[in-house]
Amino acid sequence: MTTLQPQGNMANRHREQINFYQINLQRSRVIAQENTDMVMIQEPYLYRNSPKEITRGYRTYTHGNGKSRAAIIIPNNTIDALLLMQYSDKDTVLLEIQKGNKKFYAASIYMDYNEETDNSLKKLKVYCNLQKEKNS
Repeated sequence: MTTLQPQGNMANRHREQINFYQINLQRSRVIAQENTDMVMIQEPYLYRNSPKEITRGYRTYTHGNGKSRAAIIIPNNTIDALLLMQYSDKDTVLLEIQKGNKKFYAASIYMDYNEETDNSLKKLKVYCNLQKEKNS
């Protein structure tokens, strides 16, 4: 598990932590349910092309209704998330995350060993470049 501590004013001693982890389920139904805020998943268990059994009561983000190989699950209700559909596909899920006054992006990417790695990262690179230009 990884803990993310968004950086802010150093005088502010109270920092919000976001606990997340990444897992490749290899289409299995088993997932560790630790004290976590976000889970980035590759190869989730699918039933009728939708992630099942690991998401009861949790917000689950995938791209569309087709067979997804990437997902992000958010069990923490204090985190707001927006799925960026135009930069997501069956192998990539990109979210804009807001927790308190902190904003960041989270991605879950399935990289098929039979495909060029660069193909999986193209949309993410485009989005990051757009954000750089926007904030310049």
